[in-house]
Formats: sequence, structure tokens, C-alpha cells
Amino acid sequence: MSKLNYILEELIFESRRKDVIEKYRDKITDTLNDNPTPINGMMEDDFDKVVEHIESELPHPKYLEFVLDNMCCGGYGLETEQLLPLIQNFHRLAERNLIKNKDIYSKEYATPQGSQYVDLSNVYAVVEKATEEEIRKDEDKKLKGQRDIVYDGPKWRVVVPKSHKASCAYGSGTKWCTTSKDSSFFQQYTNDAILFYIIDKSSPTSEDNVMYKVALNWLYQWNDKKNRFSAKRIEDSTLYDSKDRTVNIEHVLPLFPEEMVMKISTYYANAINKENEILKSNEVENDLVFTRLQEEWVENGVVRDLMAKIQRDLPNEQVVRLNGGLSDLEVIPDTNSFWFSLNNFTGYDEIDEEHDEFMGNPLFSGYVFGNRQMSGEEQFLEIQLHDENGNQVDYNEIMMDFNNFYYLYGRGIMRNFPQEYEYFKSNVASRKNLFEGLEKKKLVDFLYGKIVDMLVAYSWKRKWEKGEQTYFDSGDKVFWVPNNSSSTFTFKYPQKENTTVNKLINYVKKNPGTTAKEYYKEVHDFDYYPGYNTQLWGSIKDSGILRTEKGPYGVLKYYIGPNYKKWTEGNLERYREQSRPWRWKR
Repeated sequence: MSKLNYILEELIFESRRKDVIEKYRDKITDTLNDNPTPINGMMEDDFDKVVEHIESELPHPKYLEFVLDNMCCGGYGLETEQLLPLIQNFHRLAERNLIKNKDIYSKEYATPQGSQYVDLSNVYAVVEKATEEEIRKDEDKKLKGQRDIVYDGPKWRVVVPKSHKASCAYGSGTKWCTTSKDSSFFQQYTNDAILFYIIDKSSPTSEDNVMYKVALNWLYQWNDKKNRFSAKRIEDSTLYDSKDRTVNIEHVLPLFPEEMVMKISTYYANAINKENEILKSNEVENDLVFTRLQEEWVENGVVRDLMAKIQRDLPNEQVVRLNGGLSDLEVIPDTNSFWFSLNNFTGYDEIDEEHDEFMGNPLFSGYVFGNRQMSGEEQFLEIQLHDENGNQVDYNEIMMDFNNFYYLYGRGIMRNFPQEYEYFKSNVASRKNLFEGLEKKKLVDFLYGKIVDMLVAYSWKRKWEKGEQTYFDSGDKVFWVPNNSSSTFTFKYPQKENTTVNKLINYVKKNPGTTAKEYYKEVHDFDYYPGYNTQLWGSIKDSGILRTEKGPYGVLKYYIGPNYKKWTEGNLERYREQSRPWRWKR
């Protein structure tokens, strides 16, 4: 019997669902035509797709009519991305019995006129109140110590969220990124800063009232001379409304109670004092932070994996093949070191004035990695360059500095880090858990990339002259670059049948000395005009697959080029997919 009841309920619900959808189809379709709604980062105007998205996000099907009604008929004009979080919070809080009236369609939530429409300000108010109650109830269990109430007056409440969960709870109903599922945004705005949520308890939470919740982000300032934090003016902080738009704080501050502003300022000052006390107590630890971080990485197998990657991948690097390949390669994991030499060297004849004579000799390169006896505490990778006699000529120290850490860890951890070394060091020390948790593969790939970068920096650094050929024959391989900086051609062999490149080369083979005009007319029945498809014609000439000679009136005639045979053998490669450079960069 229960199974039968379940089936009947499902049938009744499905019938009701269809009625609801058809009721709003025309109205919302008209709205979407003029104003598409954002769904998953895209502006969608298809009614059925919008409904599908809404249903996938709803905590219960009964809210479908509520969302559709407010999208077109409720007078608020809210988009789904704004309505859905409200519904989700309402349902969650109702399920926890923190909202007594669980019927969102009841008169309690209706407009003051008593119409059929729900007054969203009433819903927002009950959700906010219930959220506050939820926070209070969960405080001892889950959120204890995860937020500070800085001020709580008749109209205003000021909260400092100390966790992402607390941020989501107190920032509910806003568009702040610090309340999104991605906790990295919360981390960004609380690194070396205090994040205050200022809530107007008496104000309705309507679409027009963007100031019912504002976020104040007040950064610390680093004093490089004293190696400590100092305070910025509150006027230099950033204020965001509930839609995450910046607001001129000097216009808003006079509206706040003097006592509230004073408590915010006092909390900020105390937070800076605590940070400075931590810095002072950790001075010894700070001095060792990079050494210990290196030790942690080495123990986790970074050296082992890097050595394996060097042995496996380095011989196949294009820049290595350009230099004639490796004549010697040895990795020594026990000493965290490796070295190799190249068969040939393709760099131009100058590194600098001091070492002019060196660059005409075969290149011998020695690299030292992670050897703490050979590097400073802030250095993780040191690359040294030697001549064929073993004399050090040049070196490249890859410092674990701000820029490299920013690349490795991203904005979420590195936000607002100045490049002053002492400050940088102290911040790494105070967040060891974040820095020690770096994915090993990412670090290995980064360090390996630095090795390749140095090879690139010293290889094929030519002083290009007008009319100079755009390819280099290393013996077994020919490497080429296009003159056109926008060129995307690589000319892989073999070419697919019936492609333009395939047809062009076959036509030139059969008709040496042909012109572009003749080719397009014969093969494509197209009247060629100067400038058409210049990227293709220029790049295939630069590759050496075809060559040109000037005919009458300067018209270019095309022939099979000097690199055609290399191309058919699979030995023609575009160099690192770059265009003709003045200085090679990876």
C-alpha cells in the first residue's frame, strides 16, 4: 500500500510540475529573450534549460513555482543565481526547525498588501534571523572560535569571520566571493588583513537595498625598516556592498555610530599587535624556515622525482636536440646534484664581454640542486655553467623568492605579500602548513622547467639580420621559426589529405615556379588577391619546405625548398612554437 501511495504521489507531483512550467513558460520566455539569465557562467535564454538548472539546484521540488514566480511576476526581477542560494538556505534552516513557518507560500511571507506574491524581504529577514540562530546554536560545537562579534548594537552588528564556514554563514545572501564554495577567496582576503562583515539588522534585504550587508577589508602595512606590521588608516581600507561592488568608504563612515567605528579600529590595532608578537616569538624559526622547507621537500621525494624526470625527459627536449643532444648525463641523488654536457652549442658568440671567447667552445653545464651546503637558506636550486675545462663561466641561482612562490602557490596564499625578504620569510614561517602542502609534481615540474629555461636562454640566441634565413640545421634536425608573430603553423608530417597545405605542396611539386594566383585559380577556382592567407604563405617559406624567387614585376614564384626532404623524414620542427625572436624565452 505504501508503494502504491508513493507512485500516486509521484504522478500527482509530475502533473503539478507540468502545470507550473506551462503557467510561466510564455512570461519567462519573453523575459529571457530580453534579459538572459546567468547559468554556470553563461547567459542562457532557453526556458527549458533554465528550468532544468533550477530543478537541479533546488533542495525540494516544491520551490520551483516560487523561483519561477519571482523571476517574472514577483516584481523583484531577481535572477536564478540570486534566488537559489536564498531557497537553499531557507530549506536547510526550515529542516533544522530554525524557521517555524516552513510554508514559503503562506501569508506570513506575502507582501503587505496581502497579495499572492511573496515578499522577498520577509524571506530574507527570516533566513537571516534563523542563520543567526543557527550560528549561535552551532557556536559551541562547530563555530566556536571561528568568529568574533566586534560590535552588536540596536541597528548594526559587526562580525569578523575567522573561518570559511563562518564567512559563508554571516555573508549569506550576498555576492561576496568570500562566501563562495571556493575557500581560497576567503584565504585571499584574510591574509595580512582583517575582514569585517557589517550587518544592518533593521534593514530589509531587498534587491534595492545593497547596503544591508557590507564587507570591510582592512589590510596591514609592512614596515621594512622595523620588520613589523603597522596600521593603515581605515579610510584606506576597501568597502564592498552586498553585490560585491566597491563603495567609497569616506561617504559611509559618517553613517556608522562612533562607538562602532572605534571598536572596529581597536580590534584592527589589537590584531596587528598579535601578528607582531608572533613575528617576534618566531624570529629563530623564521631564520630556518627555508632550510626546513627544503628538508621537507627533499624528504618527500622531490629530489628523487626530479632526477628521474631529468633522466627520462631531458634528452628528448627540443632545445637539447637543437644542441646536438647529450653526450653525457649523470644524476647523483645522494648529493642532490646532476650534470650533463651537450654535443654542440648553438648560441651566438657572446654571453657578455668577459666571456666572449667561451661561447665558441662546446658547452659543458653543471647543475646543483638542493645542496644546502652550496646554497643560501633562501635558495633551492642553483644552476652553474662551466666551460669544457670545468671553469665556472656563469650561473643562474633560482631563488625561492616572492615571484617563484607566487607562481607555485598562487594568489590565494600569496596575496599582498611584498617582496621584502624579511617579511616574506616571516610569512612563510607563519603559514608553514600551507607551504608544506604543495603538490610534489607541481614543484618538480617547476624546477625542471627552470633547467630547460636556462638551456633556452643560452641556445640559438642569434642576432637576426634582415634577410637571414629563419631555420637552423643542427645535423639530424632542422629547427625553424616564422617571421609572422601570429603564425600558428607547425607543418606536421604527414599532412592530412585535402588540406590546403597538402594541396599546395603537391601542386608546387608538379608545377615548379607557380604563383599564388595560379595555385588558387587552378586548385580552388578562386581569384587570389594580394594579402590573402599571408600567414600560410609566409610561414611555409620560413620553414624551408618551399622557397621563393622573384619573377616579373616582383611576383613570387614558389619551388620545393631546402628543408622539404627533412620535413618528409619527420626531422623538421618549429622551435618551441615561437616566432622569430630577439631574445628566446620559454
